[in-house]
Amino acid sequence: MAANTQQTDDELSGNLLYDKDAKVILMEILKSLRVLTDRIEKIEKEVQKIDGIKEGLSNLSTRVQTNEETIVEIQDRNSKVEESVEKMGQIVHTIVDKYSANAEEISQIKDRMETIGEDNGTSSNIAIKELKADMLDLKCRSMSDNLVFSGLAFQREESCQLKIQNFLLNELDIPYKVNLGSVHRFGKPGLNGARPIVAKFIHRDELEDVLKNTFKLKGKQFGISEQFPIEIERKRKELYPVMKKAKKEGKKVKLVRDKLYINGKPHVSLDTKPNGTEYRDVLLRQAQQNSYRNKTVNERPFKRSRQESGNNDAINEETITTPINKIGKRRSGGLAVAYKNHLKDNIEYIKTESKFVLWCKISKVINRLDDILLGIIYIPPEYTSYSSIDAINEIEMELFELSHKFSKCLLVGDFNARTGSEDDFIFVPDSESHVVDIENIQINAVCNLDQYDFSRKRNSRDKNKNRFGNQLLEFCKGNNFFIMNGRTLGDIDGKFTCRNSSVVDYCLCSAELIQNFTDFKVHDFSSLYSDVHSPIEISLKQTDQEVSTKCSDDARTNEQKINNWTNEKSYKFLECLNLTEIENINSEIDDTTVVTQETVDMIISKIGKVLINSAETLLGLKSVQERSQNIEKINHGLTMTAKPLGQNSMSNEEEMMKQLEKELKSIESDVPDFKIGYLFLYNLFQFVGFTYITVALIVKYTRLGEAALKTGFDTVGTQLMVVQAVAVMEIVHPLLGIVKTSAIAPFLQVLGRNFSLFVILYHEPRLHTAPAVFCLFFVWSAIECFRYPFYMLSTLGKKIGFITWLRYTAWIPLYPLGILLEGTVGIMAIPLYEDTEMFTLQLPNSANMAFYFPYLLHAYLLLLLFGGYQLLNYMYSQRKKVIGVGRKKKSA
Repeated sequence: MAANTQQTDDELSGNLLYDKDAKVILMEILKSLRVLTDRIEKIEKEVQKIDGIKEGLSNLSTRVQTNEETIVEIQDRNSKVEESVEKMGQIVHTIVDKYSANAEEISQIKDRMETIGEDNGTSSNIAIKELKADMLDLKCRSMSDNLVFSGLAFQREESCQLKIQNFLLNELDIPYKVNLGSVHRFGKPGLNGARPIVAKFIHRDELEDVLKNTFKLKGKQFGISEQFPIEIERKRKELYPVMKKAKKEGKKVKLVRDKLYINGKPHVSLDTKPNGTEYRDVLLRQAQQNSYRNKTVNERPFKRSRQESGNNDAINEETITTPINKIGKRRSGGLAVAYKNHLKDNIEYIKTESKFVLWCKISKVINRLDDILLGIIYIPPEYTSYSSIDAINEIEMELFELSHKFSKCLLVGDFNARTGSEDDFIFVPDSESHVVDIENIQINAVCNLDQYDFSRKRNSRDKNKNRFGNQLLEFCKGNNFFIMNGRTLGDIDGKFTCRNSSVVDYCLCSAELIQNFTDFKVHDFSSLYSDVHSPIEISLKQTDQEVSTKCSDDARTNEQKINNWTNEKSYKFLECLNLTEIENINSEIDDTTVVTQETVDMIISKIGKVLINSAETLLGLKSVQERSQNIEKINHGLTMTAKPLGQNSMSNEEEMMKQLEKELKSIESDVPDFKIGYLFLYNLFQFVGFTYITVALIVKYTRLGEAALKTGFDTVGTQLMVVQAVAVMEIVHPLLGIVKTSAIAPFLQVLGRNFSLFVILYHEPRLHTAPAVFCLFFVWSAIECFRYPFYMLSTLGKKIGFITWLRYTAWIPLYPLGILLEGTVGIMAIPLYEDTEMFTLQLPNSANMAFYFPYLLHAYLLLLLFGGYQLLNYMYSQRKKVIGVGRKKKSA
């Protein structure tokens, strides 16, 4: 329109310029207006179309809004459908997982059923073999008192019993008549055409006398042997050449039934497995397929890494570890030994192929002459994917390979074996300890338990057994190992070690190491140490001079050490842990892709720092001055610790209290709970008795003065005899194991007193009025007034420094004075008993022997000197151990 207007203006201006007529101009203007009008009408029409478009757009906008609402509804429905699909997917996954698990279980059941089908009758065969073994054992026991006599000629209407009696008298020079039961001939005829004679002995000692005199038959046609079943005899015939060969080589040989022991170890034939029973192979074959199937699931779930990276791969300064399990979602598995840094030069890791044991050598620390082999054990539970029926056998074979280097061995760990309280040793009774040639007989290894005051009977709260338990018992019997659970005062009833319901964690000690073993304890469960297992503690001792280990830089003077741990602070300990640092460690473990020895060492070091920092915050620090190190304990959890032994600059009183605490703790650990009451009442009775005697003598002397010195026996003689008779129990207590102290000192003291009181004084009234007797009774009772209170407090775990000091100090004047007075009374008694001739036997008499009692008194005086010296030396060593050598020597 603007263009048209411009055109019209141009035309009008042009016409005006060229002087056209006005009419013409107006016509042209009109014409232009008409054109303009047409165009405006067209524009209006187009504008009306725009209104229609607006209406269409509004309609379209309405439809768009409706579609948006529909889309929102569709999206909501879609999200709900997706959630439903996800839930259905989870259900499907759960069903698939359960199906897979069920399928696996079904396959295992099928495999077991197939195994049962293939080995049909194996269980019956095992039962039959067990019955045969029981019958064989019963036969051996029924024949244990029988001897077979061969070479005796046959005579009609002979008396076999009389023939044996004459044979024993004439050929074996046995002077007395032997008591025999059934005596008869049996078996096949011998070389002389006569059958042997079997005789049953009523008394075992008479049978042993016969066997001891069999050497007199050497070179003669007669023979004597013990009777065994035919199965045993066949086996013995096979072993005779081996036994003779070993004897020629100078070895100690012992043949027990069908078992041959050479140098204390059972002889194993080439065609038999080591240390197995006659039906052990059947058990192995029965579970062999299951074992192979389990191995294919995970052949070595926690196998040690074998990468070579120098010495660091073999042993670390603070830990020995095996790598973690990479199969599960969590990193787990493996074995570890933690020990203090200053012991690193005395511990050496021994690489082997077994995944069930980690071997370490402790180099001449416990005993100066021998290294000790330490085996840390973990055997997976029965019927798990990691279980193996050959685990104990595998450990046994590696032990056999290492046994030529180590005579002393300790096995500690989780065996997952339940053994009940069944014997773990083979005891060879005297009835089976004799053969025809009885030279070089070796004592049973079980006698080591008797020698070092350990009970043969092993107690256990867990009365159940499993397959691994039977294998472990066979292992102990075949290798001379003893299970120390339930054999010491620290674990007298065999406490549970797992979930408070079973005993699966053990300490196995070789027979040679028993002399070093002192105690075994099962501590209360703590989640800091394990998920289900209770920690166990083992105490060993040195048998020769003390060995000090080479300490590292951390064993310096004025060392800062964390105070002792108490279980009551376990929850506070958790609160003190640095959770941020723990999260960092967990993140670092999750980010670790390649596990090396350095990675494990670094992570363990960081974990240790977290624990140490928490312990320092909770328990605080203390200063320790100049210590020497000595291995003492090995803890379950595979931890080795060292105990400081003694040199510091504390005052005499502090040192006395410290030593007293150690002694009281040792007494507490040695005395089981049910014996505490008895020991307390016994010590209380003796204390009251001797206190009464002391007070009575003091009161008597206070009232009568010197005249009271002649009334000592009449005043307290009866009371003293009562308490001295009861004092005999002090000899019985260590013999029965009620207290773990030497019986020598109480034996010398009680024997000397009772001989003086009941023999010398009681039977000679002329000694009753001697002043020496009054003084002797006072000295005896006074020293006991200090001794028994100390023992009473010790049984209760209490300590009073002054009473302890009196206990180990009052003897210094009183014991020598008592020995002097006992000697004086003995010298006074010699002429009196010479005069009365009491207890003296003179010839002739029915016993046909002479005895002169004054000679015994002379011998008693000599023994009094020797026994007094031993007693004083013992008390001095005890005082030095508990209190020290004194303030003056310490300050010097």
